[in-house]
Amino acid sequence: KNVLFNDRMTGKPTITKDGVTAAKQVHSLDPIENMAIQIVREAAEKTVKTSADGTTTTSILAQFLVNEGFKLMTKGKTYYELAREIDEQVGRIIEYLKTNSISVDVDFSKLLNVATISSSNEEIGNFVYDIIKEISVYGHIEVKTSANTKDRIEKVKGIKYNKGFYAPHFVNDTTRMTWKASKVYIVLLDDAVRSMQDLEPYFQAVNGDGHGNLVKTNPILFVVNDIEPVVLQTLINNKLMHPAHFNIMITEHDGFGNRKVEIMNDIAALTSASRSTVDNPGSIGFAEEIIVDEDTTSILGGLAETAIVNELIELTKSRLDDVDIIEMDKIYYKRRLSTLAGGVAVIHVGAPTEVEMKEKKDRI
Repeated sequence: KNVLFNDRMTGKPTITKDGVTAAKQVHSLDPIENMAIQIVREAAEKTVKTSADGTTTTSILAQFLVNEGFKLMTKGKTYYELAREIDEQVGRIIEYLKTNSISVDVDFSKLLNVATISSSNEEIGNFVYDIIKEISVYGHIEVKTSANTKDRIEKVKGIKYNKGFYAPHFVNDTTRMTWKASKVYIVLLDDAVRSMQDLEPYFQAVNGDGHGNLVKTNPILFVVNDIEPVVLQTLINNKLMHPAHFNIMITEHDGFGNRKVEIMNDIAALTSASRSTVDNPGSIGFAEEIIVDEDTTSILGGLAETAIVNELIELTKSRLDDVDIIEMDKIYYKRRLSTLAGGVAVIHVGAPTEVEMKEKKDRI
């Protein structure tokens, strides 16, 4: 069923059947009840982060474990016995799921059922399934609201990597805990940032007037290897004191070893940036839009260098043709190829009213 609540940030009513959206709105005036609510909510949010669905299932399982656990304890079962037995059974359940799960590589059509059940809507299920068929299961999808009443799909050059914000203080949407900005400059730093002087050249290049004065407010994304706590705190203080004039985001490199280098090279090629060091500042990249949350960064509409992108595509194809490639590497290179060749599919969700549009966006 749908849930209706008043959004505390906007003051407007919202209708949704999305479990995690509803879970965030559940509160109690009783402090003991509120602690329990927070624990279940955290479990639901963790499920969403790892599988993007299943919040309702998680909440029902949590309630069932509590209710049945109390029944067993009143019949003489100790807490320690119960906890140990649950841990043992969880291991068996995970093995059962691994054995009986169906890979989408084996039966791709099952994704239609997943999309339809998840959205509780056959039309939306078909809509999402058709997009995945086009961009492959390894492609990336972003969902945005539209000013029109009709849905539309846009394919843009871009990349999504698995590193979120370095600190939550930089977000500009505290309800969704995301940083979202348009016309963003991108700096790729191979080094660790040890002092504010390491970042000064980029601030001047993007927001300076040529005479050492900061006069513009263009957003900047810094992708860094590491950052000293004192530098991070200085940046946070500047953000808190001048939120309108200090629109930056910092994320960490994704991956390790060769993969970290490959992901950095992909970002560079898709945004026309070059990898920089503290002693050797490189060129600054650009993207039409960037969305950063706690776990991921999406770069949309990058100013791509076509020749370099094509070289990386051919190199990735050659890696996939290697007969000795292991399954984990094969998935990684398929995902990389999908990013370089296809980019990101952006779904613009349209509806006659704002309330209906939000509800539909949650389903998608």
